[in-house]
Amino acid sequence: MLVALAASWLFFALPLVLGEKTLILRDVLTTHLPMKAYGAAALAHGTVPAFDTTRALGQPFAGNPNALPYYPGNLLYLLLPFWSAFNAHYVLHWLLAFLSFRKLARELDQSGLAATMAALTYAGSGYVLSCLSFYNLIAVAAWLPLVLWGLARGGRRGTLWGGVACGLMLLSGEPVTAALAVVLMALVAVERHGWKRGLAASAAVGGLGLLVALPQVVAAARTFGFTFRGAHGLLAAQAANHALQVPRLLELFLPLPWGWPSELGRFGHWSNVTPITPYIYSLYFGVVALAVALWALRERWRWALLVGASLLLAIVGGHSGELLLKLSGGLFRYPQKLLLWTTVGAALLAGWGVDRLLRSGEAGGRRESPEDGRGRAVFGLAVGAGLAACTAGALFLWRGPVRAMFVAELGAGSDGVAATQQTLWLLGCASAALLAAGAAWAIGRRCGVALVGLQALALLQLAPMVATDRVDALAPPAPWVERLGSTRSVALVSNAFPPWTRSESMRAAESIAEGWRDARLGLDPATGALHGLTYPLAPDLDGIFSPLQALLNDNLARFGWPARIQWLRLLAAAWLVRAEDGQPPPLAPARRHRAAAATGS
Repeated sequence: MLVALAASWLFFALPLVLGEKTLILRDVLTTHLPMKAYGAAALAHGTVPAFDTTRALGQPFAGNPNALPYYPGNLLYLLLPFWSAFNAHYVLHWLLAFLSFRKLARELDQSGLAATMAALTYAGSGYVLSCLSFYNLIAVAAWLPLVLWGLARGGRRGTLWGGVACGLMLLSGEPVTAALAVVLMALVAVERHGWKRGLAASAAVGGLGLLVALPQVVAAARTFGFTFRGAHGLLAAQAANHALQVPRLLELFLPLPWGWPSELGRFGHWSNVTPITPYIYSLYFGVVALAVALWALRERWRWALLVGASLLLAIVGGHSGELLLKLSGGLFRYPQKLLLWTTVGAALLAGWGVDRLLRSGEAGGRRESPEDGRGRAVFGLAVGAGLAACTAGALFLWRGPVRAMFVAELGAGSDGVAATQQTLWLLGCASAALLAAGAAWAIGRRCGVALVGLQALALLQLAPMVATDRVDALAPPAPWVERLGSTRSVALVSNAFPPWTRSESMRAAESIAEGWRDARLGLDPATGALHGLTYPLAPDLDGIFSPLQALLNDNLARFGWPARIQWLRLLAAAWLVRAEDGQPPPLAPARRHRAAAATGS
């Protein structure tokens, strides 16, 4: 089974490491690629600059958590071509997430097969696959299980390795998720060593981690007060963004009921169930894992409580942004980040559930024979398979009324979107029925390998969350880059925030890949940064820019074109990229293509 899983990972990872393909979803290209392009160029000259002088009149770099300036993995950029090093970071940490979680599960007394189930559930979950959209989050997800392993092991060796892993987790630069790990650290340590020793071990591992990550901690502390977020704090609405909507609990059973993230289009979303694109694309961690995890709830009630509490908090966190800010000192945003607890807890429960179903155990304080426990599990799974099959049949037989319900109740927006969602529900229910029936057979035959294989098939349904495109479609410079001459400072009207004109828009794309190919032609920073383009008015995506930059952006939105052009010249912006349907500035177009027009300033 491990060989098959390794072969599957290699099949996906090899084109990325060879530089033939690249990940493309969300922050991969929007945020991280331009930063890593600048950082890699600076590292080649032996420096870690304090500021990225190519963006927003000097965006903080050394103190920017999204840049990972002191992370050891940056050495890959000295050894490999840029695209290979960039994508290797993602796939190697994804592999590490599997291996480290399996090591944790083994330390927590799970059998080899159960540990494989737990690791597969974790690494293949909707949460971790969503982390493949974030250069920093995937590193946190990879190192966290080793932090927990060190705490579970205890002693000097466990504390040392746990502390080193904690330091690497902090160097990866996502402080909120790293802070949420404290709860997991305390739970593992206290369960393993008791309250006194457990809390002391957690403090020791955390303290050692802070020492390892001290360069990043100091740089971030020195920078934070001079950023917009540090000076003004978060708005309550920003803190409550990305709360978990109740209808999304359906994703515990169906992998992608609302659509495929890669097909949402760069400027849209596939459904109105959530007001904005979800931070975590899917809650799904496999119906097989969900089923077997139920059999570990009584014995591992603390972990079950954590899973339930994390889902509840992710939902209610959207109701009071003010309370979130007060409880977190103004630092926490995005309640969906709490799904880290859900995923770790569910994966461990799945492993313990496998051991319970394939061996004898206790339930409810009474002895239970292995046959009785497996018999109840087989019966429950058979009932679940029947219900899922009936639901799939109902969706097919009454597809007309169901489609109308999707439009009326779920805000599908159009008959086409409703048909897509209905099809995904039908296929999801049908696959859930088959997987539940297969799991019932595997448990009845005590075939653990088949159970893990079925879980792998369940998670394979999340493959659309890991979208890629050919590097040769994104890496070459736009045909007119050479015409920009030696002054390649570009202002993008479509990226201005607040927007300069109401009518300014880029052509909507049918897929993420198509959107980024258009963005390359529109001189977007995602790939333009690789060809010497600079962006003095790059949008502030994370509140890390200077308050003065934010003030300038606000005023540019209020100005008319004559005053705006004077400021662009003062900022040394030599070129302006705008959509053809926007209000034209008093400049002569230098080049046109189907999505935008470039004009000289």
